[in-house]
Amino acid sequence: MLLHLERERRSVTFARRWVMRQAAEMGVHGDAQGVVELLTSELVANALTHGPPDGQITVEAVVVDGSLQVTVCDQGDGSPVVRNPPATSEGGRGVMLVDLLARTWGTTPLPGGGKAVWFTVVVDAPF
Repeated sequence: MLLHLERERRSVTFARRWVMRQAAEMGVHGDAQGVVELLTSELVANALTHGPPDGQITVEAVVVDGSLQVTVCDQGDGSPVVRNPPATSEGGRGVMLVDLLARTWGTTPLPGGGKAVWFTVVVDAPF
Protein backbone atom coordinates (compact mmCIF):
# COMPACT_ATOMS: atom_id res chain seq x y z
CA MET A 1 0.00 0.00 0.00
CA LEU A 2 1.23 3.48 -0.87
CA LEU A 3 0.58 6.68 1.10
CA HIS A 4 0.65 10.06 -0.67
CA LEU A 5 1.53 12.98 1.62
CA GLU A 6 0.87 16.70 1.51
CA ARG A 7 3.92 18.93 1.83
CA GLU A 8 3.24 20.14 5.35
CA ARG A 9 4.75 19.46 8.76
CA ARG A 10 1.78 17.48 10.06
CA SER A 11 2.51 14.91 7.34
CA VAL A 12 5.33 13.56 9.54
CA THR A 13 2.80 12.60 12.22
CA PHE A 14 0.34 11.26 9.66
CA ALA A 15 3.03 9.10 7.99
CA ARG A 16 4.32 7.81 11.33
CA ARG A 17 0.82 6.73 12.43
CA TRP A 18 0.08 5.15 9.05
CA VAL A 19 3.32 3.16 9.04
CA MET A 20 2.73 2.01 12.62
CA ARG A 21 -0.71 0.64 11.65
CA GLN A 22 0.84 -1.13 8.64
CA ALA A 23 3.68 -2.49 10.78
CA ALA A 24 1.30 -3.89 13.41
CA GLU A 25 -0.74 -5.61 10.69
CA MET A 26 2.48 -7.16 9.33
CA GLY A 27 3.59 -8.54 12.69
CA VAL A 28 6.10 -5.91 13.82
CA HIS A 29 6.03 -5.81 17.62
CA GLY A 30 8.14 -4.81 20.59
CA ASP A 31 11.21 -2.63 20.28
CA ALA A 32 11.09 -2.80 16.48
CA GLN A 33 7.90 -0.69 16.54
CA GLY A 34 9.69 2.22 18.20
CA VAL A 35 12.56 2.01 15.73
CA VAL A 36 10.16 1.99 12.75
CA GLU A 37 8.28 4.97 14.18
CA LEU A 38 11.44 7.02 14.75
CA LEU A 39 13.08 6.24 11.42
CA THR A 40 9.89 6.90 9.45
CA SER A 41 9.65 10.31 11.11
CA GLU A 42 13.24 11.10 10.20
CA LEU A 43 12.91 10.14 6.53
CA VAL A 44 9.64 12.00 6.01
CA ALA A 45 11.02 15.10 7.78
CA ASN A 46 14.07 14.95 5.49
CA ALA A 47 11.86 14.67 2.40
CA LEU A 48 9.90 17.73 3.54
CA THR A 49 13.03 19.71 4.36
CA HIS A 50 15.21 18.82 1.37
CA GLY A 51 12.71 17.99 -1.40
CA PRO A 52 11.39 20.58 -3.85
CA PRO A 53 8.45 22.67 -2.55
CA ASP A 54 6.08 21.39 -5.22
CA GLY A 55 7.25 17.76 -5.23
CA GLN A 56 5.27 14.76 -4.08
CA ILE A 57 6.18 12.54 -1.14
CA THR A 58 5.08 8.92 -0.90
CA VAL A 59 5.59 6.28 1.79
CA GLU A 60 5.40 2.52 1.41
CA ALA A 61 5.72 -0.26 3.99
CA VAL A 62 6.19 -3.90 2.99
CA VAL A 63 7.62 -7.06 4.52
CA VAL A 64 10.61 -8.41 2.59
CA ASP A 65 12.52 -11.52 3.75
CA GLY A 66 11.43 -11.24 7.39
CA SER A 67 12.09 -7.49 7.61
CA LEU A 68 9.78 -4.52 7.37
CA GLN A 69 10.97 -2.17 4.64
CA VAL A 70 9.78 1.44 4.74
CA THR A 71 10.45 3.55 1.64
CA VAL A 72 10.03 7.33 1.39
CA CYS A 73 10.12 8.83 -2.12
CA ASP A 74 10.52 12.48 -3.06
CA GLN A 75 11.60 14.47 -6.11
CA GLY A 76 14.73 15.89 -4.47
CA ASP A 77 18.09 15.43 -6.20
CA GLY A 78 20.34 15.16 -3.16
CA SER A 79 21.15 11.94 -1.36
CA PRO A 80 21.14 11.55 2.41
CA VAL A 81 24.51 11.69 4.14
CA VAL A 82 25.45 10.34 7.56
CA ARG A 83 26.71 13.26 9.62
CA ASN A 84 28.21 13.44 13.09
CA PRO A 85 27.16 16.89 14.31
CA PRO A 86 28.54 18.43 17.49
CA ALA A 87 26.58 17.77 20.69
CA THR A 88 25.40 21.40 20.71
CA SER A 89 23.79 21.13 17.26
CA GLU A 90 19.98 21.05 17.17
CA GLY A 91 19.77 18.92 14.02
CA GLY A 92 21.63 16.77 11.56
CA ARG A 93 21.22 13.42 13.31
CA GLY A 94 18.39 11.85 11.29
CA VAL A 95 20.43 9.82 8.83
CA MET A 96 22.89 8.90 11.60
CA LEU A 97 19.95 7.36 13.50
CA VAL A 98 18.84 5.48 10.39
CA ASP A 99 22.40 4.20 9.95
CA LEU A 100 22.65 3.09 13.59
CA LEU A 101 19.21 1.53 14.07
CA ALA A 102 18.15 0.06 10.72
CA ARG A 103 19.22 -3.42 9.66
CA THR A 104 19.98 -1.97 6.22
CA TRP A 105 19.20 1.28 4.44
CA GLY A 106 19.92 2.96 1.15
CA THR A 107 18.92 5.31 -1.61
CA THR A 108 17.63 4.39 -5.06
CA PRO A 109 17.30 6.95 -7.90
CA LEU A 110 13.82 7.18 -9.40
CA PRO A 111 13.13 7.25 -13.14
CA GLY A 112 12.43 10.84 -14.14
CA GLY A 113 14.23 12.28 -11.10
CA GLY A 114 14.04 12.08 -7.37
CA LYS A 115 14.94 9.27 -5.04
CA ALA A 116 13.63 6.54 -2.82
CA VAL A 117 15.22 6.35 0.63
CA TRP A 118 14.50 3.11 2.43
CA PHE A 119 15.33 1.20 5.57
CA THR A 120 14.65 -2.28 6.89
CA VAL A 121 14.00 -3.44 10.45
CA VAL A 122 13.84 -7.13 11.36
CA VAL A 123 10.32 -8.11 12.42
CA ASP A 124 10.30 -8.86 16.18
CA ALA A 125 13.98 -7.96 16.48
CA PRO A 126 15.30 -7.24 19.97
CA PHE A 127 17.29 -3.99 20.20
